[in-house]
Amino acid sequence: MTLPSLLPLAGAAIAPVLGKVIDGVTEGLSFLDVLHEQEQNAATDSVEAAEPDAFQHDFIELADRLRERFSQLGIDLSTPLRLKQDGRERVVVDGDHPDRVLIESVFRADEELTNLFTAVADSAAGSRRETGSGITKEFRFVLGPTDALIEFA
Repeated sequence: MTLPSLLPLAGAAIAPVLGKVIDGVTEGLSFLDVLHEQEQNAATDSVEAAEPDAFQHDFIELADRLRERFSQLGIDLSTPLRLKQDGRERVVVDGDHPDRVLIESVFRADEELTNLFTAVADSAAGSRRETGSGITKEFRFVLGPTDALIEFA
């Protein structure tokens, strides 16, 4: 590659930093101050990204506990199971499932598991509202034999 062909690439690479330097100079900051501030922000971002958030932890714990409990009871998860709240603080099966009554009784008998489900649902719905996704839909926790996911239907 020739030097003239590299100039647009170099310009694109330094444009964000250069923009901050220009803004910083107008605010009375030096070039080194801007670079130092950018390095500190990058270091903080990587530390925050390395820490697991409560939602992710609760989501994984809920999926693991449900799989373990359902396995003990012989509940088949080969077809993904959809769980939702019924509006009266109970967790119910969304749709048909041969073990629907047994699954719902697990939640009625285990208040801690129901509270964990509620925490995951509240966190997911809260983050959905923060992103401004528009129409409010009901939370669904979908559990399969090896994966779990969240749906809003």
